[in-house]
Amino acid sequence: MKTSRKVISIALSVAALNASAQLHLITGSPGPKAPTGYVSTLFRLTASGSVEKVEDLVTEPIGTDWIAASQDLRTAVLAPRARDQDLVVVSFDKAAIVKRCRKPDTGKALIEQWLWDTPDRGPVYADYLALGYQAQLRAMVLDPSIPCNQSFITISPLDAKYLASSGSAGVAGAGGQDDMQAMVEKDGTVSRFFPYGVGKAYFDYRVPPGLYSDFAHPNTFVFANNSQLFVVCMFDDGRPSSRRVLVFRKSDKTWHRIPDLIESTSYERAFGNFIASVAAVRKGGNLRESAGRREWRTEDARTGPMMGAIFLVSPFVFPGRLYLYDASTERVYTIATNQGDSEILLVEDGVVYYRASDRLYSATITASGLTPGRLLATSDIIRDAHWTFIKH
Repeated sequence: MKTSRKVISIALSVAALNASAQLHLITGSPGPKAPTGYVSTLFRLTASGSVEKVEDLVTEPIGTDWIAASQDLRTAVLAPRARDQDLVVVSFDKAAIVKRCRKPDTGKALIEQWLWDTPDRGPVYADYLALGYQAQLRAMVLDPSIPCNQSFITISPLDAKYLASSGSAGVAGAGGQDDMQAMVEKDGTVSRFFPYGVGKAYFDYRVPPGLYSDFAHPNTFVFANNSQLFVVCMFDDGRPSSRRVLVFRKSDKTWHRIPDLIESTSYERAFGNFIASVAAVRKGGNLRESAGRREWRTEDARTGPMMGAIFLVSPFVFPGRLYLYDASTERVYTIATNQGDSEILLVEDGVVYYRASDRLYSATITASGLTPGRLLATSDIIRDAHWTFIKH
């Protein structure tokens, strides 16, 4: 009887979501496994609460090297590990691959890669390539109407200020990193220098000195830039505990610092006006193991790694708490999952979607706080789903 009620509850929750939209999941673990990687696949959540495969995006044994997704652009881009495989562009509105292009081989090594939303060419995949003392910035135009042989162009470093990044996906580096290393000029302007004669970019934002004046040698990353927020993570070189997240709210052009919480956090990620983070406490003393070991997968799968091995080498312990900062109100919400392998996957239309191990939940943001999590689905695939979007 209890099992029957649980299935009915899941079906009703998903049916409510599917009345106006359909939730989709993208799997992928670009970081933790070399020289081969993990397959990336697009799935959708059905009205019955099952997870159904839509199509493969990057297949094994090559695996995925990098994934970035933008809610503003309604687009995800996946880069395979193998040079002779195509870049893949996924449209959230179509819930399908809309473009595949092979990157021309320049003979140079890939240093970094990003999504940029340029004013003259629209959204592009940009990469920084270098060999010896020679380097270049190249872009692939994402517009599906432009053929591949016309899509690759040399791009100006000045366009780096149009970075469209979202931050970290996954836990303990098992997902992916979507940010840009930067620096802060003496007047607080955020900039990015590209060596070997490529040039320098200046973002349209100045960090107030009072937010980092205690830093002798500030290290800076732009980890999120969308239509509502510009977010930098800063820490003083040699002092990891000095890490802080600074938010520029574009609606009123004001800077804010995410408040210190009970425990340290990491793996921040932006969704519109919201910034999600994962509780991550440095190992030491009795803090040796992340929460929820009994639920972890005990061996690698096609779509992702076993988390026990990832947690073992991580300098952090993950106690199973998620935080959500609302930049518009400066309010912080907490989700207790009691599972180290958990993360917030999406915030849209006042609803938070998050996973804990192999389970997918939703919770509604209200004036009094978050509602209790509703179970939407249970599937082994959910363990490796680090990107989520809704097809309307």
